Amino acid sequence: FWTWFFLAWSGLYLALMYGFDVHEEQRRSAELRERAHIAQLRALHSQINPHFLFNSLNSVSALILDRNTEKAVEMVVKLAHFLRLGLAAGPTRKIPLDFEIELQRSYLEIEQARYPDLTVQVSLPDAVKGALVPSLILQPIVENAVKYGVAAAPPNATISIEASPDNGAVVIAVTDSGNGTGSQNGGSGIGLANVRQRLALLYGDAASSLSAGRDSAGRFRVEVRLPLELP
Repeated sequence: FWTWFFLAWSGLYLALMYGFDVHEEQRRSAELRERAHIAQLRALHSQINPHFLFNSLNSVSALILDRNTEKAVEMVVKLAHFLRLGLAAGPTRKIPLDFEIELQRSYLEIEQARYPDLTVQVSLPDAVKGALVPSLILQPIVENAVKYGVAAAPPNATISIEASPDNGAVVIAVTDSGNGTGSQNGGSGIGLANVRQRLALLYGDAASSLSAGRDSAGRFRVEVRLPLELP
């Protein structure tokens, strides 16, 4: 009897210890996956806007050489404002959509100093102002709109940013006037691939999407759809 009791107790003890080991291993694996996930998000976030900084600094340099100090100072102030907002938005954080739009407005104000003919339009209903979105998720899209729809286009150019709720999701569209001579690659460029990767990491392919192409009016439109999350 005592032999069987000892064997049963030993088996139970070993089973419990094995269960604890499995649980600890699962916890460690989940932690490693989370760290890898965060590292990948940080890497994608860091790819966003180095060429924009170079372009802005070159523009400031050109204004100084032209002795247009007032405009150079104005551009430096706007650049500092954009960087301050951008640094406040951590790469793994979700921020309210109205703050994300403010970031893009700040960026486009800098570009308007370079392209005075650029008109910016924003439509942001109250229902989605507080919707949580990945920080700087629109930056590569807006940069593409400037690069292909403004820099390579004859005056006048327009960029619009619109957001709307749609059946448990929020849809954000960035549209340029479509008069640029550069190729938008049908949505297959590096910037848009970056956005797709971030969306897939955060929400999965089934819950989010990015589409790009010309609309019936010939404008180039990029549309992002992601779950509507309110704080």
